[in-house]
Amino acid sequence: MKSYHSINSDQVRDYVARLNAEAADGKADVVPPVGQVRQCDVDVDKAIAQVCESIEKSVPNQPRGLDADRHEGSWSLPLYRAFVPLGPRVLNDLGFWRSVACERIPRFVIWRDGSKKHGASKEGFGSGSSAAGFQDCVPYRMFRRGQIAALAKVKSMTPEQIAGIEGTDLWRSHVLRIRLGNSPTAAAVFLRLADERRNGKASLTDLVREAAKLVQRLSSNIVFGYLGESDVEVLIKPEFDAALPLAIASRKAKDEVKRAKSESKKTTPKPRRGKASKSSRGKTKK
Repeated sequence: MKSYHSINSDQVRDYVARLNAEAADGKADVVPPVGQVRQCDVDVDKAIAQVCESIEKSVPNQPRGLDADRHEGSWSLPLYRAFVPLGPRVLNDLGFWRSVACERIPRFVIWRDGSKKHGASKEGFGSGSSAAGFQDCVPYRMFRRGQIAALAKVKSMTPEQIAGIEGTDLWRSHVLRIRLGNSPTAAAVFLRLADERRNGKASLTDLVREAAKLVQRLSSNIVFGYLGESDVEVLIKPEFDAALPLAIASRKAKDEVKRAKSESKKTTPKPRRGKASKSSRGKTKK
């Protein structure tokens, strides 16, 4: 059937609340929200059912941690290639992505973005109501990651290598949420330069944070989408070099704050608890 389901953000919040309530009671099956049926020009189920089923089945034996991001990256390209024929009418509907998360890959979304303490994440299921606040929706995020990998015109890496670059914060905060993410070639070069600097003088998180700020300013005056790989690298590489001392200084400042707090705890005397007098022992308040 040439139609798809569209779910709104309120339905997602209600669904996630029920998910977490049922999980607390030891139950596992929660009926997803009933989305609005919208007509389109393609057989959506035929196009995406197989890849979604494979992604959902891939969950149980996968470890958490950084490997979880690698696992997400490995499925981003297959998801992108299966979804891209759906066309702009479907792909530009945020409600469609919510339905994919809730109806087709809920276990994967919970595994990827949920936590033992807080349960399922409503953001992972697409509770955001605007494009800016929607970047944490797991299937949408995977599609964009696969899109960058597939469309980047670079000779230094294959699409699989681009999608496989690890770093949850690297992708979410410093590529997908800024203008750089709209230029696949520039994003791929940024990712490669960041990946090459792992285990360097500064932590990758600090370095990328500072470099992203500089590149974001650069993108105010330059349209990266018109540039090739070598031109982009000429522009971005100096920003990484400039970001290095900033990242080192940032880390030192954070370490100093931690050290000061630690010293403060050591020197601050703990209040002594007074011992109850013998006459007051055993007495109860009236």
